[in-house]
Amino acid sequence: LIEQQRLAEEARKIIEKEARVMEERRVAEEQRLAEEHRQSEMWFTEQVKVEDYNQPEKMYKEVETWENGVLDIQFVDMGQSSESDPSSSIPFVSPVNSESNLAFTAPEPKPKSTEEMWQSVSLTKVQGGSIKTCSLSEDIQRVEVFLRTDGRPLNANVELWSGPDNIPQKTSVYVEDGLTRSFRATIECFGSSNAIAIRNTGPMELPLTAGIEADYADKDISENPTNFIPKADPKLLQGGAVYTKSFSGGVKSVQIMLESNGRPLNAKIELLQGPNNGKQIMEIYSDNGTLRPFYAIVDTPGTGNVVKIVNTGTIEFPLSAFVEPYIVDDDYKPPDEGPSRKGYIWT
Repeated sequence: LIEQQRLAEEARKIIEKEARVMEERRVAEEQRLAEEHRQSEMWFTEQVKVEDYNQPEKMYKEVETWENGVLDIQFVDMGQSSESDPSSSIPFVSPVNSESNLAFTAPEPKPKSTEEMWQSVSLTKVQGGSIKTCSLSEDIQRVEVFLRTDGRPLNANVELWSGPDNIPQKTSVYVEDGLTRSFRATIECFGSSNAIAIRNTGPMELPLTAGIEADYADKDISENPTNFIPKADPKLLQGGAVYTKSFSGGVKSVQIMLESNGRPLNAKIELLQGPNNGKQIMEIYSDNGTLRPFYAIVDTPGTGNVVKIVNTGTIEFPLSAFVEPYIVDDDYKPPDEGPSRKGYIWT
């Protein structure tokens, strides 16, 4: 009976904690929308053509007023210039032509490459077979985890600890070249008593460098990398399904996001460059694919890159996958294959 009461009390605390978390996410979303509305009012560009009113040597003053989020621009005649007759200084107000084009453009966030992010994160060395943990405060909403080596293979486990003996999210990482294709992923860590654990599962001869970038509640929401996921329909993967997507040589990095409808998430992501040539492999587990989706940015140098996603869960646990380019080189030109001679082409 005591054990049942204890379990019921723990279940009640878990339900209250989830309700608090959902309320915090709702408040954060309202604050984000209010901030976007405020930025759309502050940052704008306007182009207005001033018509000729056949009143030479008139001095006009541009007056801008905001009312209920609507911009009203008027040109007030300040009278004739000092060289004209000062007696005819009758105020004249000219409304903006209704056909004038007012273009309001908020500053779009620019995606940061993994190499740029490495310049700003705090780094720590993790020797082979050892583990490093980083405790997080309650005002940290999410963190970006970075792993790399000096060009050697990378084998590591990245875990989110939330309380004692509770690992709601875990990622096993393998990278063939930890310098060319470093690991970069975002982990949702709302609530309290959270910590990030990084375990180097490789031998002592293969150390790695780890870094963490925290996203606080009052931080500019435009810096969140998940904002670059396009608002498009995701690819639905049933349990055991496989999804592949290839990219051209002009795509320097791709963004991958996996989520579910609140159920556990189990998946495997591979970056292939050639048949059976896995450059980077990630095995993901999350106890709730809605509250804790998986988001990663994978560097794709060279050509012939293919992203392969496998839903390793059963058929009762589908997931949604977003796979889109993150940084694209607009100046990229595919190599010229040259003319074909005698009916064959070298590849």
